[in-house]
Amino acid sequence: MNFLCRLLPPTAFLSMALLSSLAAEEKIDASGTWKWKFEMQNGDVVEPRVMLKQEGEKLSGAFVFSGDTEMEVKEGKINGDEISFKTFTERDGRKVTTSFAGKVSGEAIKGKVETDWSGEKKSYDWEPKREKGTKLAKVENGNASGNWTWSFDTPGGNTIQSIGKFKQEDGKLTGTVTGRNGMEMQIKEGKVEGDEVSFKVVRERDGRTFATTYNGKLQGDAIKGKLKGNFGGDERTMNWEAKRHKGDLKELLAASATGNWKWIFTSANGQSLESKAKLKQDGTKLTGTVTTRSGTEMEVQDGKVENGEVSFSTVRERDGSKIVTRYHGKVSENKIEGKFESEVGGTSRSRDWEAQKTGGN
Repeated sequence: MNFLCRLLPPTAFLSMALLSSLAAEEKIDASGTWKWKFEMQNGDVVEPRVMLKQEGEKLSGAFVFSGDTEMEVKEGKINGDEISFKTFTERDGRKVTTSFAGKVSGEAIKGKVETDWSGEKKSYDWEPKREKGTKLAKVENGNASGNWTWSFDTPGGNTIQSIGKFKQEDGKLTGTVTGRNGMEMQIKEGKVEGDEVSFKVVRERDGRTFATTYNGKLQGDAIKGKLKGNFGGDERTMNWEAKRHKGDLKELLAASATGNWKWIFTSANGQSLESKAKLKQDGTKLTGTVTTRSGTEMEVQDGKVENGEVSFSTVRERDGSKIVTRYHGKVSENKIEGKFESEVGGTSRSRDWEAQKTGGN
């Protein structure tokens, strides 16, 4: 060694150390679809496969022995170039545990598979090859930072408007969700992995704790996915579609038209009549329905919300005449105040309009 040291310049040892360091830092990627051949006791040869997804030191995925029946990969992990995972199933009334362990080297794995049939164990060589083109490319995390709005209908028919204020740092997501009655809650377990966004919101009511989980795909200024929570005493899964809000969040918080509304007005013959509306605000666009006392339901047309002002119209027919009603008013947290005009056969009549929100915000 001393002789070698005298022959090689100091820079050579520096280069060798650098190469060694780089090799040590090279991370193994076990993601992809791996296949191998296995000979059955009757001489038939099958080609099992396992589809692996790697996240840090964790492995997940599915194993298929033959056909299309999938078994979930459990206890999957990778440490350096060593990987291991298990599958669990039942066959002929017996529990079967299959343990996989091996070393990853490029596009191949070399190791052992051990099956445990309710205490009866067998071991086999395991040398799968990665199917070309199935190695997962690194996906950069999307950016979920910003203000988001969404709404959904509860089983009781109420429309709930929610506002999320998110901050993303690397793959961690923090922030708040403001739901019904203006209650602001911190999000928990928030993360962004590629285009996948997930978090949890925990709230208390009547001494009980309720959790709602959100999972969706980030697509530019939209997130589409599912939310799961307790509504009306039952666990329910609903569609979740959030949109990034780029305007004045303060104004949005104070004056959302989303929700269920009702109002009473006096007819020409002195009757007190009640109407109801179910409105949904998406930015400046307003959609929904208006229902009369008789149960006639009409679609909201030309609906919009601008600078806290709500406007829309409805159209219906009565006795062969078309009735057009135009609404406009100022929306606050639980009230809309303004006017509505009804036009029948060219004759217009204007009335005061004061609508009250009846079911959450």
